[in-house]
Amino acid sequence: MSAIGRFTASALAATNENTFGLANFNIDFSLVKVEAPIEYRGLRSALSRHRLENAEQGPQHRTARRLGALFEQILTPIKALAEAYGRRASQIAETAKQDSPVSSRNGPFAQHTGLDGTSIYAAATSGSSAIAVHLLACLLARTWSGPEAIAIWVELVAERKRDINENTDASQIQGLAARVAAQQEISRADLAMWDASARAWLLSADEIKKFNLTQLRLIIKDSGLLVSSFGATYDSVIDVWITAMKTLQDLILGRPQRISKGALLIGLSCWHIFPDLNVVGPLIHVNFNDELVDKGGVVTLGLQSASPDNDPGVQWSLSLSHLRYYGNPVTVTSRTSALGSRISMEDLHMVALGAVFGAWAQCFTDPFAGARLIAALRSCQSTLTDEELELRFPAMHLLWSTARRLLKCSCETERRSILCLIAYGRRRGHKFLLEPSHKLKPAFGLADPNTLWRIVSDNKGEGSITRAREIDNIRKFAELCGFASDYGIIRYPRTENACHTMSPPNRYAYTTVTPYSKNLQKRDLTGQMKNTQSHTYWVALASSSALTLLETFEVPCQSGHLMQSGSMLQESEIPTDTYADVSNFKWINPPKPFDNLLVPIAKNQYHWELSEKELSTDEPHDEEPSDHEPFDDDNDGDEQRKFVRFHRSFGYRDGATLFFANPRSRLLQDWEIHNVLETLNPGPLSSSYMYDHFADAIKHWPIKHYQGPNDGRSKEYDMDIMSLRRSLSRLVRAASMYRRLPGATISISVVNTPIYDNWFTKDDPYHSLAAKFACIAMFETGTCSIQAEQLGSVMAMSSGNSIYVADALLQDPINPNTMDPQGITRIMGNIDHPGVVMLAPPQSPLIRSEDADTWRVVNHQRFDGKLENCFSGTSLHLSFTKYEVPLSVSVGAVDAEISMVETLISAHDLKNWVADLDILSGLRCEKSFKRLRSPYCIHENQNPRPPTENAAVQIGKACDKQLVSIASWAELLDPPGDLGRSTIAVVRAYDNWHARVATMSVCVQMGLSTGVLPTEPLCTICGNHTFVDMAKWAQVLIF
Repeated sequence: MSAIGRFTASALAATNENTFGLANFNIDFSLVKVEAPIEYRGLRSALSRHRLENAEQGPQHRTARRLGALFEQILTPIKALAEAYGRRASQIAETAKQDSPVSSRNGPFAQHTGLDGTSIYAAATSGSSAIAVHLLACLLARTWSGPEAIAIWVELVAERKRDINENTDASQIQGLAARVAAQQEISRADLAMWDASARAWLLSADEIKKFNLTQLRLIIKDSGLLVSSFGATYDSVIDVWITAMKTLQDLILGRPQRISKGALLIGLSCWHIFPDLNVVGPLIHVNFNDELVDKGGVVTLGLQSASPDNDPGVQWSLSLSHLRYYGNPVTVTSRTSALGSRISMEDLHMVALGAVFGAWAQCFTDPFAGARLIAALRSCQSTLTDEELELRFPAMHLLWSTARRLLKCSCETERRSILCLIAYGRRRGHKFLLEPSHKLKPAFGLADPNTLWRIVSDNKGEGSITRAREIDNIRKFAELCGFASDYGIIRYPRTENACHTMSPPNRYAYTTVTPYSKNLQKRDLTGQMKNTQSHTYWVALASSSALTLLETFEVPCQSGHLMQSGSMLQESEIPTDTYADVSNFKWINPPKPFDNLLVPIAKNQYHWELSEKELSTDEPHDEEPSDHEPFDDDNDGDEQRKFVRFHRSFGYRDGATLFFANPRSRLLQDWEIHNVLETLNPGPLSSSYMYDHFADAIKHWPIKHYQGPNDGRSKEYDMDIMSLRRSLSRLVRAASMYRRLPGATISISVVNTPIYDNWFTKDDPYHSLAAKFACIAMFETGTCSIQAEQLGSVMAMSSGNSIYVADALLQDPINPNTMDPQGITRIMGNIDHPGVVMLAPPQSPLIRSEDADTWRVVNHQRFDGKLENCFSGTSLHLSFTKYEVPLSVSVGAVDAEISMVETLISAHDLKNWVADLDILSGLRCEKSFKRLRSPYCIHENQNPRPPTENAAVQIGKACDKQLVSIASWAELLDPPGDLGRSTIAVVRAYDNWHARVATMSVCVQMGLSTGVLPTEPLCTICGNHTFVDMAKWAQVLIF
């Protein structure tokens, strides 16, 4: 104590004399470790040994101590919050440990796997102020990208040091402590690692608390709150940080809070503590029932919007002066929304589905209707199993499985989240799937009534349907089109061969499209007048020699027959064809209800238009319609008489056909989705022949769009379909790769990058290992596109809380993944490095040189054929050199988003280093490496079966070379001198894949012809030729 007193007095005296030399004050108090609170013990037990050492005495511990001391004097007490956060962190860590235990199966990556709680435990062993600084790290990691958060940290540290130097009194003990803290060096690299650890923690914790976090984000989505009103970056961040901690501390203690800013909401989302919410507008009470929050701790807030299509979220804008090397401060804005910044691949499929819906424009009304339409498409391939559909029509399978997820979702929270994903895709997804100038026909062309009619009508089986059924189908279809009775008419041949055997004036009969109401001049029991619905038919008078009159019949709707009952109403003139064909006709002085068309019709009053290409059927088409009204003077002797001209819309070839009377608009408008669904629902239009045609329409979609008779598709639409097909095909292939990466997430900003562009390689994307790493890097960052050619030597990749490793590094070299030789495995963990890191081996890995004393342990005894593991002390370890190359850096930016780090995978014998390995190069070296595949045995079911022996013994019998045993690293590094000529070395590493892959790699690096043998006994007959070939070639056998 006396020594401390003398030191303090001396320091104060020196200050008073204005000679205080803090520049020479080099005590590094960051090495001091305090006992972590009991609440953090569960977290400690879940950390790997490597992470625990880093947290207690490594770089992360030093950073936590220095940051805690730097900001300590501006912090408010957070004892309750620190304890609650420790309990929550321990709960999350214990759950994560059960889900992803550290395992030797992870090979050299074992010590880097598992939950990254390094920064939390480093803070817990550095004091309560350091815990508060970790909470700030989570807050910044939640809200900003990696480079942005690092730039904010640099500015916070610089501004805090400046504030201490300008505003603290060095004559006071508190001021002295603050100035000592300001003297501690905190590098940008230290801050980047601090941010990376917090970022990795959030990714893991978010997955474990996914349901509660989704509920909270759906509230945040509608809040529309600003985070802070302060302009300066330092003031704004400190305000948000202190406000969020103080408010949550009060909530934990059971004190209700009403908020008008978004600071607390961000804090809740990244600290994973969930008090109950009272939401106003509309009034909703969200019960989280979090045991960490005392009763009474309820948050009250108002909502700005409650629509999935609107996502104001919580907004925060800052001006960053340390983001770039040169230039003015960069203003950045962050929005915390319902989706967060990371989503799963299945969620991206939902965004893609929303993008397709968005391309349908005004025809899209409801996500559920769109999903049901896709389900109807699937039903047309009902003969295919899901596996067959995925194999033959992968793009269709992707959309259908995504739509099915929406339709089958029973959880309200998940359904709301899905609707937000679809809405996001509708707003932002067009660029992801289609080029800006490309458009899609709504509902894959099915919203066009003419296209849909060609699909559902009986064009193939013309004799299988009656004329009455034809007319009934047209009426039902026209009703879905919104066709008005005054403007349309159905014309049909009077007999089956009328079009060929009867003269034009009387070959056709005519009938109304929609029924009209007729007063029966009777009253019902209530006194109301009775009405009936009837159709009118017009048929040429057989008694008329001039054939100029029609007789009109009224037939009740329910009769279902053509003029077999009814009463004649009036007579009128016969309609005449403009040509000797059926594409249009005119009707002079038509009867009711068409006589009202003999007056001028306002321009654009109707919405039907038939293009010239559509009219070019097997029959001659009409001339281009004039721009005047649908009535005119008849120039062929009918100058003083008016007529109505009817134009063909759709119908059956040589059968009933619908005509309409407006020449200005000649195609019906695209339908809304629910109209298309009505057509597909059970009824007259959904018979078996309709499904046959409908299946033909999508059989090759989107590779080949359905083309009916005289389809009017343009070449540009072909390109649009091809663009969509290319995009969905790439998404399918990416999804296939991510299916083997459970737990992986992707950046939602990838939606802003066109997937139809060739991101990865000029040749064959996704197939090579390098192309897959480039693909994953793109999905991880959302913005960075790297060519696969840059990643030829990459063996693994670290990002966030994921390490993506080539399968070959994690398995026995005899057993490559036959389904995907270039496969990748995801391990939960990271390498304590910011950003996306590509791990590549050195060009010339080193191998230990044996000294003169090793001859004492080198025996090279004759191989006795026994199955032994003499390399049990072999282990694989991961380390890094200081060589690092940035691969993706924004122009002028300080921090690289993607970098390549030289990485060593080292083989150790117990504690002794043996060699650095280049495993992938060894496996790819066709000159020096071969696998002896287990030959197919044709005697497997024979009784008795031929004898079996291990492969090494059979190879020895197949040649005149002697097999010598390699039972230690010393014997391998000092091999016999006559290898390959008279001896073959057999490495005894039975059932030890670490040793087998290590010895294989070392042997190939030494230039030895190395064969890896299967460990199971093999038939002595079936593999003879294989054994002979291997015996002639091999110098070393790994057994």
